[in-house]
Amino acid sequence: MWSSRAALILALALVGCSGDSEKDTPPTDTTDSGDTGPTVAAVVVSEVVLQPLATMGTVVEATWTTDVAVTARVRFTVGDLVRETASSDAATAHQHLLVGVPPGAEVQVELVHDVADGEDVHTDSVTAGSLPGAPAMTATGTNDRFLVLPLINETANESSLAVIDPEGRVVWKHDDTSGLSVFRAHIARDGSGIVYAATLVDAGPNPNSKLVYVGWDGVVQREVLVPYLAHDFVELDDHSIVSLAYEFRDDPTLGGVEGNRLVKVLADGTVEGDVWSAWDCYDPNVEESIDLEHGWIHANALDLDEATGRFLVGMRNLTTIASVDIDAGTCEWGFGGNAGTVDITASEAFLHQHQFEMAGDRMLVFDNSGAAGFESRVLEYSFDEAAGTASLDRVISTGQFSFILGDVHRLDDGDTLITWSVPDLVERVGPDDTVVWSVTADDDELIFGFTEVAVDPGRPDLGVMH
Repeated sequence: MWSSRAALILALALVGCSGDSEKDTPPTDTTDSGDTGPTVAAVVVSEVVLQPLATMGTVVEATWTTDVAVTARVRFTVGDLVRETASSDAATAHQHLLVGVPPGAEVQVELVHDVADGEDVHTDSVTAGSLPGAPAMTATGTNDRFLVLPLINETANESSLAVIDPEGRVVWKHDDTSGLSVFRAHIARDGSGIVYAATLVDAGPNPNSKLVYVGWDGVVQREVLVPYLAHDFVELDDHSIVSLAYEFRDDPTLGGVEGNRLVKVLADGTVEGDVWSAWDCYDPNVEESIDLEHGWIHANALDLDEATGRFLVGMRNLTTIASVDIDAGTCEWGFGGNAGTVDITASEAFLHQHQFEMAGDRMLVFDNSGAAGFESRVLEYSFDEAAGTASLDRVISTGQFSFILGDVHRLDDGDTLITWSVPDLVERVGPDDTVVWSVTADDDELIFGFTEVAVDPGRPDLGVMH
């Protein structure tokens, strides 16, 4: 594991108000506006405390009181980056978390209250605490997104969960102490922190795998034992989780077969059970593995197709990405490989693929080994799902090789964010194939896991790309 963090408590109790005497205090209009409570012209702010958390110095807690009940939020600025917490319900006691500020940074703070004529703002500042053990990163170029990903040290059998800011700084970190492999972490949809899966042991299926929920304070909130979890999972809007898992069956021809299934865990931690099996769609004697020693299909990546509600399952050993309807127990189509049903026009094919993304009519695939020699790449296809046809339009490569893992996202401005996992490198590539931003770990022992892209880690409602 990463070395244990010695918590550095930096308590900055900054108490402020709107003036030093009654004559300096703006008047307050308490006229009843009907169904929304008092119409407030201005508020009196008191008991302001801005304090980095003792267990996570890069998360600042802001608390204060107002003389009347108002909705409030915190606008905070570090350098040129301005962020804002979600608005709270109308109240007189206010509490907000400023998530993922750089270690030791000076943070300019505005306590913002919604009043009749717009905003009533109280300004203050705070210095963020430290983040012991955070690995150094080197970034170049311009970026406007946060990354959430595991940092894996296979040599030491250690994993940490990290948030990296647009300038390439690690601004939140939690060390996993299980000794299990961690490939995926997500921002919890309720905004409370991070959820991740601790899965394999010695690169194999593990009956003691689990889902782990960690608050922004770095404290584990709960663990849910889910036997034989595999590489990837998604969280749904109802806060349930659907994950890849292993499944084992006897086959009269092949003997014991290691396959995969999807398992569902409810929001309360109840393991609901299997919702799909590879055997629902495929036969190991028909859709044959290209690497049976490492499992029949070796499902290693999972996405949710928000447009259809179907799950997209990446199967390394079939060289196929499948669209799975868990309600019907069917596979709507297979993209590429031994279980492919889509008619693909291409001179290049992917091999040993990991993460992928369907972005409208585009299918982007992280191709680990399809190129000649030691080179990984992203293959971009135009994909007519209704017609069941696709064609290869673009190959993105910057000369990196990642024989395991790897991830790709298409951003809203047309850039492509690529995680080259083994070289511990993330690159943002423009439409003209120019690298406009990159971040790499200074420690060459690290491998980057699957990557989530967020506008703001503390505000999943603003947009998260899984």
